[in-house]
Parts: sequence; C-alpha cells; structure tokens
Amino acid sequence: MRSAACTLLVVLHFHCFASTCAAAADDFPTTFMQTWADAWESSDVDKMMTLYAPGKETIAIESMGHLRRGPAEIRKMYQGAFDELIFDRVTLTPIAQSQHDSIAWAAYRYKAEIRLKSDNAKYVIEVQGTFVLKKEDDSWKIAMEHFSTIPDIPRVRPAAN
Repeated sequence: MRSAACTLLVVLHFHCFASTCAAAADDFPTTFMQTWADAWESSDVDKMMTLYAPGKETIAIESMGHLRRGPAEIRKMYQGAFDELIFDRVTLTPIAQSQHDSIAWAAYRYKAEIRLKSDNAKYVIEVQGTFVLKKEDDSWKIAMEHFSTIPDIPRVRPAAN
C-alpha cells in the first residue's frame, strides 16, 4: 500500500510539473537551437563552448555512446570534429520542448551535411538529440546533451550527388 501511495504522489507531481512546463513552453528559447546549429557551421570551438555550462557536471553523450564530462572534454570533442570535417549545413528540427523557470529541455532531430577535409567526400549525419538547458544570467547554457541513432536511418551515410 505504501508503495502505491508513493507511486501516486510521483505521478501527481509529474503531472503538475508537466502541466506547468506545457504552459511555459511558449517561453522556451527556440533561438538557442539555431544559435547552436550556426556554431556548428562556423567550426569555431570557442563559439561552440560559449553555449555550454562551465561546470564539470556538464556532459555530452555522442550517438556512438562516448561520454564527455566537463568543458575540457567537450572542447576536445568539437576540436577533433572541426579538425577533420567541414559542416556545410546543420539543421535542427524540434520534436518536443518544454521550460520550467530556469530549466528547459528540447528533443530534436539533428542533420548535418558534411565534407571530409582530407578528400572533400560528402556525407550526411542524422541523429536524434536532447538538450537539458539551464539559464545562467540572461543566456541558456547546455548542462547535458545526448545524441542517439534513429531507428532505420543510418547515423552516417554518403550524400546524394
């Protein structure tokens, strides 16, 4: 009985929180996703890192399962990508998003048209992503990002000519 009561409290709390979040969804910083996509296209690691929370608890999980913890590891991840690849076009298509006070999240589809710097070969990367954002001062910062593959869609494929 006690377990059922605890479960009911959790469900009620989540329902109330979700209702509040849905009401605040219009306030969500949708321009943040475009800013993040633009940072990819710029291949500027410093610009990219301005979008991440500064603490060691900030994490990025790549679609292949690699965990990057803290700004230094995340910076290395982007530097490696920008050293090898040119991001010609990056688009984020929102799937769902919500905000509650200074915390927000967004689920989206990430698609990047890229070229290898070594031989100019063109590829498309397509994954699903999730951000958890926190508002610091007057700007949104990524506290956690996660990419995962999309069923029946290759993570990386040659671009159509």
